[in-house]
Amino acid sequence: MLRVPVRTNLKVTVIGSNSFFRVAVLFFIFLGALPPSSFAEKRLLMFTSNVCPSCLSWERDIGVIYDKTPYAKQLPLTRTEVNSSIPNEVVTKAPLVGTPTFVVLLDNYEIDRISGYIGSEMFWWWLAEHLEK
Repeated sequence: MLRVPVRTNLKVTVIGSNSFFRVAVLFFIFLGALPPSSFAEKRLLMFTSNVCPSCLSWERDIGVIYDKTPYAKQLPLTRTEVNSSIPNEVVTKAPLVGTPTFVVLLDNYEIDRISGYIGSEMFWWWLAEHLEK
């Protein structure tokens, strides 16, 4: 059997005495503990039209309160008119086929979408799937 000597009088010393160094070390320890998705930017892109009845219903039911909900903090909303071009930095999986279309973006890459609006309950349920736990 291998015996390892054990020292019982060990003293831990933090290298460097200034507080900046300690804060920096703690920051990088914390940084390494976070999953990469913690730094990713998520947002919600809505393709809409002012002549679309479903878009107008969404605006009436949800659009007027969206910015006041917890969803808005994790998935900020950007409205885009259907006739305008998709921003260059956005990468979508498929072409736009109707309004309203809601696209969840992660660092400007589409991760999910829903087309149409059939009611607030279904919309909130779908959106809740994309909130960080």
